[in-house]
This record gives sequence, C-alpha cells and structure tokens, in this order.
Amino acid sequence: TDNQAETTDNPTEATDNQTDANISSTEEFLKTITPETAEAKGVCGADLTWYYQDNVLVIKGTGPMNDYTKGSWHTLAPWGEDTTNELYDKIHWVVFEDGATTIGEYAFYGLDNLAKVTLPNSLISINRSAFDNCDNLKEMTFPASLESIDYEAFCDGAYGEHFDTITFLGDAPEGAREAIDAVNRGGTVYYIGTGFDEYIEWESYSDITWIKQ
Repeated sequence: TDNQAETTDNPTEATDNQTDANISSTEEFLKTITPETAEAKGVCGADLTWYYQDNVLVIKGTGPMNDYTKGSWHTLAPWGEDTTNELYDKIHWVVFEDGATTIGEYAFYGLDNLAKVTLPNSLISINRSAFDNCDNLKEMTFPASLESIDYEAFCDGAYGEHFDTITFLGDAPEGAREAIDAVNRGGTVYYIGTGFDEYIEWESYSDITWIKQ
C-alpha cells in the first residue's frame, strides 16, 4: 500500500554531491547579502536580524525569533507590513543561517509566493501558524535538531495540504503531525530517525508514501 514504509539504506553518491553543491551555492549567495546591499532590513528577535534582497529573506543571528500576529491576509511580521513595500508579496525564498532556535508565531503566514525555505541546524521549535497559508511551499526539510512543531504551523485544519514532500533528518518532533497534515494526498514523507511508526499506521495518512532513508 502507499503508506507502507520503504527503506533506502544508502543514498546515492550523486544525491550527496548535489546536496553539497546546493549548500556551497547557498553559502556563496548569502555572502552577497550584507547590511549595505540589502533592499530592506530590520530586527526579528533579541539577537536576530533580517535582510531582504532579490526576492530572498535572510535571517541571521542567534536565539529565538519574535512571535507575531496576522492581519486579514498576511503576517504582521516586519516583512509583512505595508510599511515595508509589501515584501510579503515578493518573498520567494526564506533562508535561516545557523543560530536561530525558534520560528515565531505567524512569522510567514500568508506569503503567497514563498516557494523555498532553508531551515537552520540550530532550530528547536516552529511556533503556531508560522507557515500557515503558504500554498506555494511544496517541500521542506526539517533538521535533526527540531524538537517541536506547534499547532497549525503549516495549515489551518485538515484541508490546507500543500507539501509534495517533506523530510525529517532526525527523530519525529513533538507535533510532527502538524507537518504531515500539510502533505498532499499522494505526497511523500522521507524520514531517518524514530517515532514515525504510529503515523505510518494512521488511516488518514494511507495515501502518503513513507520512505526511510
């Protein structure tokens, strides 16, 4: 059946090389985004700073992100307010440098054009509705450090599916179902660690393909 877990013990060398290349390319790109070159910038935590440039939002620094609220259609985070020239409509990629530990409530709510998110290896928690109503976000990889995912972090209720694939690089975090609920029927969940067996057996996830790497 579709929900039966498959096992892949040895990822291909080609995949590893592609991943290394992507990491290197991302690192080189991030070096070009500085306080001097950024089109917009500000703070989003006691020790976190954000920079916007060329449809990319970069979060730099350490510690937790601020929690936010939502407006009628979009987040009231700094990049979502009208005072920042409606950046919420321009952001296609959000990149966290290692150091951030939480993603704030409603931080990226309603970013209609958000298609890619790069999470940090330091991430511990994703707070409520952080990525809710981001319909063009089709895939996400969760770092091994992630411990919890809060209520409706990715979709509002049972009819907000938008992921084609998600990948867990560690054990199932508390609230893993909040991410799994956002996987399209017929989508795929890749996982490495433990704690996923109970979800694999759920009838409501019978149309999801589970692949253990």
